[in-house]
Amino acid sequence: AEQPFGFVGANNRPALAQFWRNQLADWAQRLVGRAGLKGLNSLDFIFDGRDCWVLEINARPSTTLALYDEDFATGLLAAHVCACAGQLPEVIPAASPRALRIVFAPCRLVLPVGAQWPPWCVDLPLAGTVIEAGQPLCSVLVAGAEQALLRLSLQREQAVLNSIVQSSNAERGNDKYCH
Repeated sequence: AEQPFGFVGANNRPALAQFWRNQLADWAQRLVGRAGLKGLNSLDFIFDGRDCWVLEINARPSTTLALYDEDFATGLLAAHVCACAGQLPEVIPAASPRALRIVFAPCRLVLPVGAQWPPWCVDLPLAGTVIEAGQPLCSVLVAGAEQALLRLSLQREQAVLNSIVQSSNAERGNDKYCH
């Protein structure tokens, strides 16, 4: 089946062997130097449990910006501005790993007025927005032990879907519209 949205989420503290951490740091350093980049950049890569591939380096903050904001005393955007000016910001050791997961609509939804979004939901659509089946609905953020991130993000995804689908159905006067 065609899947136009390939990005489904990320983890800010992936379980990578030191070899891969060093290799990624080396690749990033060389790419930044060659491209003459400054400030905050992002390196996208895939790790399949055995091998690692760099996809691209972006001369902009990453989609995963929210996963790193707490690592900087003044926030990540302020750290970016400082880095562009040649001042490296202080990094605060992260309390726990964090992950972001994209929630896709299971069916066509019309976002109800007054929808109640949990505080760990971001990238929220406006009331009245029509979200087609398979399109991104929102993102959920989780924090905790790395081995629990996937389980927690799936639980939050299901909680959001249950709530929003139920609200969308109620507003449309149809409790069988989408399950």
